[in-house]
Amino acid sequence: MDKLSEVSLENISVHCKPYILNIKAMRDEINSFSYTFKEGHVYGVISQPGNGAWAISYLLAGRVKKYSGIIKINGEIANSKLLGSNSIHIGEGLNPKRWLIVDSKKTIRQQLEEGDSSYSINDLIALLDLAPSRLDRSIKYISNERWNASVAIGLAHSKHVYCFPWFNTDWKSIIHFRLKYCADVLRANNKIMIIPTDSARYIENTVDEIIYL
Repeated sequence: MDKLSEVSLENISVHCKPYILNIKAMRDEINSFSYTFKEGHVYGVISQPGNGAWAISYLLAGRVKKYSGIIKINGEIANSKLLGSNSIHIGEGLNPKRWLIVDSKKTIRQQLEEGDSSYSINDLIALLDLAPSRLDRSIKYISNERWNASVAIGLAHSKHVYCFPWFNTDWKSIIHFRLKYCADVLRANNKIMIIPTDSARYIENTVDEIIYL
């Protein structure tokens, strides 16, 4: 998709168990949620564990198959598969369902090289402040630089929606500078960024809108 102006969720209900490397999986659910997410905006979605913030981000990343309600992209009815083709779950590379088969073997450099955007690898290294010495590692072996690397992979593949996992305050205190850095890059590129978390602490100056669940 060349341009994604907005994603609308209408009366969405989701029950799921989101997961990402090094962050504990948890059951999460949201009922009858409606909101429109617009390009060039960074959103903080606030809830306590299990109360929906990660479920929304996981859905927007195309990682949820079963849901009720309506998803629209640019005003047209869509589904989670179409969302997934335009989104990335930040902290992972591509093909998350085949993590052990594909992404564990593919390096960051390989995933950047496979991209279809106008960005060169050198552009993305500079834009996301990546360490060139780590490009030949899998994304799961680069500690907290994986957040920047995942955004770089998304940009390389022309993704439009960038969905972080749920962070508690301890996580935010560790990576809030990275969140701010990624937000500035994605906002400047007219992307949508989602940060699900337990409070507005550490993200007040990073997000454009805060959604309390």
